[in-house]
Amino acid sequence: MNGLVGADLRHRTGVFVGTFVAVGFGAALFSLCAALFTSAIILNGESSEDYVGPIAVFATMGAISVFASLFVVASTVALSVEQRRADMALLRSVGATPRQVRRLVIREMGVVSLVATVIGTLAALPVADAMAGVFAGIDDMPSEFEYRRHILPVGVSLAATWLVAVLAAMTSARAAGAASPAEAMTGSDGAPRRLGITRWVIGSIFTAGGVALIIVSATTNDDPGLAIGYVFMASATALIGVSMLGPVVVRPMARLVSLPFRATTTGSIAAMNVVADARRTAATAGPVALMTAINVGMVQATVAANDMGTEGSQMWSLWIMIAISVGFAAIAVVNTTAMTIVRRRTELASLRLAGATPAQTRRSSQTEAVIAALTGSAIGVVIATAACWAFAVATGVSLIGMFEPALIGGLAGFAMVLAAGSAHVAARRAIGDPTLLVEVE
Repeated sequence: MNGLVGADLRHRTGVFVGTFVAVGFGAALFSLCAALFTSAIILNGESSEDYVGPIAVFATMGAISVFASLFVVASTVALSVEQRRADMALLRSVGATPRQVRRLVIREMGVVSLVATVIGTLAALPVADAMAGVFAGIDDMPSEFEYRRHILPVGVSLAATWLVAVLAAMTSARAAGAASPAEAMTGSDGAPRRLGITRWVIGSIFTAGGVALIIVSATTNDDPGLAIGYVFMASATALIGVSMLGPVVVRPMARLVSLPFRATTTGSIAAMNVVADARRTAATAGPVALMTAINVGMVQATVAANDMGTEGSQMWSLWIMIAISVGFAAIAVVNTTAMTIVRRRTELASLRLAGATPAQTRRSSQTEAVIAALTGSAIGVVIATAACWAFAVATGVSLIGMFEPALIGGLAGFAMVLAAGSAHVAARRAIGDPTLLVEVE
């Protein structure tokens, strides 16, 4: 088994690139926030200056960034394992047991994730040093602020990111181990079309938890500062629930969002593909929903709190948070879009053989990616609106007055451009010779 793992990692590196990128950047983001937060705590005990404000700011930034990184790491690893179902079916056809397949998947993802986590964590340390210098020049931050090296944030970020990746691989490996040997013979996609009971239960619990947090925030809390925290917790909890329910939530939203695209032949085909394969659509929609829900909710709530004169809602920390989360979400969108298209070489070649030109094939892939991005934006806006409604009820501000159309439109446009661009590049490379309907990677 170890020999097969080593051979896979040596000769099929392209299969693991998407996972490596997601885990590496996730570990870097986790390590960066943990390092700055730990530095503020250390300096608070050593310096005569007050670091309570910076500690609170870094705690908020860290919570949001860590959630985003672990969310994307888990979803990307799960997508990577799911897309290798045909490989697992081939192993089953030559005598591998489901248990052996599961062990293979977990070991491969464990090794890839470990290497990516170490590289990402170490790469974040010089970045933390540079960012500490930037923070020291901000008015609300003590001038003595600096990055203090400590083993704790390094160890925590390494362990947490790797464990999340391995847990995601373990969960997905169960489905991979269930691949039928017949799938390798027929070339069919035997992936389950319905959610398993585990995802139903976990998704329902977290979705209900998000709804409960929204209700609790609206009825029991009138402090704007605390209400902002509730906005994040409610959004994060609901996002986990929605991601677990994935296709169940994405399919109806994608059907609604894709209506304007059905006016053309290419758009109609793309819309049908997006709705038919909701699992694939959810892979791209997930990071976009994360970016939209967290940023729209937090920005609108923080701006409203600032208008009310609430202390501690520093806008500079908000813009840094936006930059970090948008940047990481952008990496996730490009990564997942490319992963889903590269694994569809046979499907794209079939379109070519059916008479579609290379340009039409690329446009179809781009349209699918745009619809998926819009679907994620719509889901994110719904979650953010619900969280902001609770904030508005609790603090007495106007929900309509909280809305920032430019922010929502900007995030949606950014996601669509990223998805379309990465789909164009990936489709152009994946089309190749249309007569090669079966390609061994």
